[in-house]
Amino acid sequence: MKQLSLIFLLVSFCCSIVQAFDIPQTPSHTINEKSMKVGFRFKSFQSTGAYSDLGETLKFSASDYFRKDDLLLNFAYGLGKSLDISGGVNLRMNSSKTENYNGSIFGVESLYLSSKYKMRPLGNFLFAWNIYYKTALFSAPREANPTMPLALGDEGQEVGFDLIGSLKLSKSFALVSSGGYKRPPSGLSSEIPYQFGLLWEEKGWGVQAGLKGNFSLKQDPYSQDPENKPGIEIPDNSPSELYSSVNRSLMVGHIAFMKYFERWGVGGSFEQVISGFSTDIGWGFGINLVWQSEGLSKRKRKKKKFKEYDLDATITKVSPRGGFAKLDKGYNQYIEKGMKMDIYESDFRGRNVLVGTGVVYETKPNWSILKIIKKYIDRPLKPGLIVRGKL
Repeated sequence: MKQLSLIFLLVSFCCSIVQAFDIPQTPSHTINEKSMKVGFRFKSFQSTGAYSDLGETLKFSASDYFRKDDLLLNFAYGLGKSLDISGGVNLRMNSSKTENYNGSIFGVESLYLSSKYKMRPLGNFLFAWNIYYKTALFSAPREANPTMPLALGDEGQEVGFDLIGSLKLSKSFALVSSGGYKRPPSGLSSEIPYQFGLLWEEKGWGVQAGLKGNFSLKQDPYSQDPENKPGIEIPDNSPSELYSSVNRSLMVGHIAFMKYFERWGVGGSFEQVISGFSTDIGWGFGINLVWQSEGLSKRKRKKKKFKEYDLDATITKVSPRGGFAKLDKGYNQYIEKGMKMDIYESDFRGRNVLVGTGVVYETKPNWSILKIIKKYIDRPLKPGLIVRGKL
């Protein structure tokens, strides 16, 4: 329980690097509204041994071999500014070799659907809820004397949710983590998945490293009698403990990187199992390829907002205390008393920065006075700033 408490106190260091647009991003972000994202991920895991249900290390013999290869095809769409949905299909090939068997199995392993909702930021903290559903697309019934030579995985349905959190440390660095609940297919114990790590993103690059894994809630009905738990494949055909586990728990160290090229992104990952119960010892690597349309990015939102303005003026003079500003246009140019106007400054990159907001206090034929009611950044008002408003 001390370990479980630690994971939730760390709430939420993660392992996915998202989006080629509006960087920096964290796993707590959703993709842009009306954006489409297509991804391909190949992941290979090489088993070198196994952990028993008591955590004992069992090294494979010279004749034992097991490898799992996954190819995930996924699609995501931004339903709103803070909500996205995604789905995908996973193809899998398991290869096994023992003294009695040498073979492999390939097929469509599972289908998943998920949705993420991003909450309002709390200072430098950002949180999101993710829920998902996953179902196996193959048959592998548990039997006392299984006859299947080799299985693709655990048959059945899985549901879960995660609270994903990030703490922005600087423009480029963030602590990211997640904790949640997962109910695997029937016959397996429910689990508490977790992730935590450090994320760096700058100039189109993203690198993240940390730990991930899960704690078992120890609900397996065969906890006291693991030797008699029904299996899904002929026991002597595979040395792996990945499937039909008993109260599976594990901790994995990982590092991942992503490089973005406008709408395309390519990346890779490496992971190593550190400890576990009723699972495999081993290492894995992954290759990611993503494409994403821009959707309503920050750039497009800002451009859309500018299109909504009907008129503009320029500040020609600012009062000593900065509470009032004189504009170079008046009611002859449709600037009226009581009109609300936004103040912008163009930076050295040509971007428009919102400085503050004011209300027209007085208006004359060719000039007017703007009363400043709110400032968004700590920057002094000065002649030359642009003021925009709506009719």
